[in-house]
Amino acid sequence: MLKILRKKGVAKKVLWAVAIVIIISFGFFGTAYLLTGTDSNIYAGKIFGKSISLDEFNQNYRFANIQAIITYGENYSRFQPFLNLESETWDRLTLLHEAKKRRIKINDQEVVDTIQKKYAFFKRDGQFDSLLYDDILRMILKITARDFEEGVRDSLMITKLYEQVTFPITVSDDEIFDKFKTQNERVKVDFALIPTENYKDQVTVDEGRAQKYYEEHKNEFYLPAAINIEYLAFEFPSAPAEAPNQTPDPDLEAQKNEIGRKANEAYLELQKTKDINQVAQKNNLVVGVTGFFSQEQPNLQIGWSYELLHQAFQLKEDEITEPIATDKGWYILKLKKKRDAYVPDFAEAKEKVIETVALNEAKTIAKEQAEKFLADIKNKINPKQDNFADVARSLNLTVEQTPDFIRGQYLPTIGLSPEFEKEAFSLSENKKTADNPVETLKGYAILHLASYTAPDEKQFETTKESLKQQLLEEKKNKMFNEYLTQLRLKANLKDNLQKLKENQKQ
Repeated sequence: MLKILRKKGVAKKVLWAVAIVIIISFGFFGTAYLLTGTDSNIYAGKIFGKSISLDEFNQNYRFANIQAIITYGENYSRFQPFLNLESETWDRLTLLHEAKKRRIKINDQEVVDTIQKKYAFFKRDGQFDSLLYDDILRMILKITARDFEEGVRDSLMITKLYEQVTFPITVSDDEIFDKFKTQNERVKVDFALIPTENYKDQVTVDEGRAQKYYEEHKNEFYLPAAINIEYLAFEFPSAPAEAPNQTPDPDLEAQKNEIGRKANEAYLELQKTKDINQVAQKNNLVVGVTGFFSQEQPNLQIGWSYELLHQAFQLKEDEITEPIATDKGWYILKLKKKRDAYVPDFAEAKEKVIETVALNEAKTIAKEQAEKFLADIKNKINPKQDNFADVARSLNLTVEQTPDFIRGQYLPTIGLSPEFEKEAFSLSENKKTADNPVETLKGYAILHLASYTAPDEKQFETTKESLKQQLLEEKKNKMFNEYLTQLRLKANLKDNLQKLKENQKQ
C-alpha cells in the first residue's frame, strides 16, 4: 500500500455503516473472478500478438467492474445486466498496451490524490479515512490495496492516453451556436396522415405468396427466448393522494407490514409444498399467469418494474422467488416454463407472415396515395392564403397540428419519429410544404409549416460555456471511439474465454 494511505485514526465501527451503503446501493460483495485456474500456462487470449494470462485478464476484469460501480453509483444494479465486462476488459488491456507503448507514467502522488478525492465511499465526514479504505478493500471489495492502487494507476494511464489523443480537438463559435440552435429552436406543423390501416382491406395474400415471403425473410419471424411466469400478488390497499411533506398514514403502513408478513409466510409454505395453487387458495388469491414474454418484448400489461422483470429472467424452471417488494405490493414469482429462442416453421408463423405481407403491401398503397394527395395539394394550395388545411380537407383528409415542439419530443399521433422531426425542421417560409410524404409508424404524413420559433440569442450567451464543454466532450468521445476502433483492429484479439468456460464446465 502507498505509505501515505496507511495512516489510521478513526473508529472501526464506521466500516459497517459504509459497507451496508455499498451493499445496498450496488448489491456488491466483492467482484468475483470471471474464471478460475492456477495454471500459469492458461491464457485468456492474445492481443498485439502477446498472450494475456488468465490472472492478468481477471485482475483487469475485476477493476473494470469496480470502475462500473464508480461510474453508475447507486444505479449500478440496474445497468449491470447490460454491461459487457469481458469486452470492456479487452478494451482496457488494449488501451493499456498503447499507453505503455507511449511511455505514459503515473506517479504515486497522482494515485494518492485520485483515491483520496474521487472515491466517496472511502470518506467520513467529507475526509478520506485510511482505516475505512483498508477495511473496505479487504472485507467488501475483496481486493488487496496494492492491486487496487495499481488498478487506479492503470485507469489514470488510460485517462492520460485519452487526453493525448483528443488534445487537438477544438470547437468554434459557429459549432456552439449550431448546437444551441438545434437544442432550442421550435417548430409547429400541420399534417395530413394517410393511414396504412385504411388500405389493408384492399390486399389479399394467398398461401403461396406468404410461403415465398417466409422463405426469403425467415429471420423476421425469429422469436427470442421467452418465459411464462406464475405469480402471487399480495397487493397493498389503495392509498389516498398525499399532500407534499404529509406524514404517512400509520394505519396504512401497518396494513402494508401485515401484507408483507403474509407474503413471507406464503413463501415459507411454498418451500415445503411447491404447490402455488394450494398456497394461493389458502390466501384467497388467484394465481396470475403472464403468458410467454421476452426481454425484448415484455408483458407491459402486468405493469412490473424493470427490477422485477429482471429477476424473473434469472429464474430456473419451477424455481420460486422470495417475496419481492414493489410500490404496488409483494410478489412471489415461479417460472412455469422457459422457451429457447427459435425461428418458427411456416405452419406456426403462417398467420404472422400473412399479416406482415398484407401490411407491407398496404404500406406501399398508402405511400402511393400520399404522393398523389401531395401532388394535388401543391397544385391547389394558394401560397398567399396559406390554405394547406382547407385544401387537404377538400380531399377528404384529416388535418392535425403538432404542438410547438423541439427535437426529440414525443408527439401525439406520431410518437417519436426522427424522419418526421427531420422533415419538420427542414421546412421554412420559402418551402412550407414538404417535398415528399414522411413514413411514420401509422402511415405516411404530408407536412406543412405552421410556425417556426427561433432560439433566444440572449439565452445563448448564458449557456455558451456549458454548451462548449458539452460539444467538446462529444467530439472528443467520438474521436477517441474511432481511435479505439483502430486499436482493436491492430490488436487482432484472439479470445480464448469461451473455450475456457466450456472446459471449466466439464
